[in-house]
Amino acid sequence: MSMPTGLRWERGTNGRTFRRFERSTGETVLVQAPINLYDDFLGDVLQDPWNAALGSDASGNVPAVAIIAGQLGGLLRLTTGDSSSSGTQATHFAADSVMLNSGLNFKCGSLYDLNLEVKIRSNTAITNRSIGVGFTDVHSTTGSLEEPASGSTTSLVTNATDGCGFLFDSLLTAQTFHVWGVANDTDSVFYNTTVAPVADTFNILRLQLARDATLRAWIDGVLVKEQASAVTGTVALGPYVTFCTSGTGAVITSDIDYVRIWAAR
Repeated sequence: MSMPTGLRWERGTNGRTFRRFERSTGETVLVQAPINLYDDFLGDVLQDPWNAALGSDASGNVPAVAIIAGQLGGLLRLTTGDSSSSGTQATHFAADSVMLNSGLNFKCGSLYDLNLEVKIRSNTAITNRSIGVGFTDVHSTTGSLEEPASGSTTSLVTNATDGCGFLFDSLLTAQTFHVWGVANDTDSVFYNTTVAPVADTFNILRLQLARDATLRAWIDGVLVKEQASAVTGTVALGPYVTFCTSGTGAVITSDIDYVRIWAAR
């Protein structure tokens, strides 16, 4: 039997991992790797190893994370609080953000091709918000939230000491996804991909950290950035996805279709 024309196999840069992917979208459909975590968010409740870290807003619209019961194929919905004042980005994040994360289980310097792939969408107009997907060295919990990275006009603002990822921030002049990195508290990359998220449309965001800490980033199957020494290879990192209002934004509802992490020892 011949392989469907839309599917391809790809070997990792060190030949220790393999993935099968949809050529037209870049979506990974199968992985062969010693470390392989995949969640399609089926069922009724969020399962280990995921943690929902929520902002402190306890009145009005309260931040929430919930699997949509009965959703065909599975879907996780993230709902932010609503900003009622201009305030600072740190204030908004502490009160109104919602974050999905897991433990600090990965050191890229001890692994081969550490990959994170997330399929996400914002369900409302792309205004007054920040969106983050990546790895960070701080494990946030409800009541103790840290935004790994944010933007200001044309500048990167990093709270993580080590980390990397994708960032969209309405406070940036360019309303597009940016690739960022920080290594030992020194920013290593801040790159405008020129790709803008669109309301009610999924994007597939994929990051790869090589053993030498080289970062590669793809959007919808297209390589958008490669950066050497993006993080410190000996620092433990964990995955995260976060949404937050900024300015005087209303409630944001966003969905995660799946999260996939894989690597080789």
